[in-house]
Amino acid sequence: MDAPASHFALGRFLLGHRLQGDIGLNRYDDSEEFIAVLVTNIYISDKSNKIKTGLRSDHHGFNPLSTDFDEPFEFFKSGKQTFSLIDAFCKDNRGISVRIANDLADAPFNPIADYFADTEKARTISQNATINRDIKGVMEDMSNYVKGLF
Repeated sequence: MDAPASHFALGRFLLGHRLQGDIGLNRYDDSEEFIAVLVTNIYISDKSNKIKTGLRSDHHGFNPLSTDFDEPFEFFKSGKQTFSLIDAFCKDNRGISVRIANDLADAPFNPIADYFADTEKARTISQNATINRDIKGVMEDMSNYVKGLF
């Protein structure tokens, strides 16, 4: 692919992501899908849940969540928007978010419980995120898009 065509492909790809909504939510249709996958992952990791599947990385497909993000507070490293999305959910849905935090506090993966345990720690980790799965996802999607052109 020559330079002008590759530039066009990248531009079209990024435009598609921007039109889709928030580029920080790569592989999610919107913030609601982010929360749906988050809560599903908490349920999956709960010790009382007998049906074990792996934690999902995103809304599109059933790719596994990276082990970089499955320990307490580690999920906040997944991107700079992670804290703000969880913060908004917890503030907008105080009752259910407190229940998820308390009733599923022993679930190995529970960023909502982490949020309530130490909100400032969660905020700081997210703000200082050096691993950004959104960038990785955009690059993978772009690579697959370009491959599909040929």
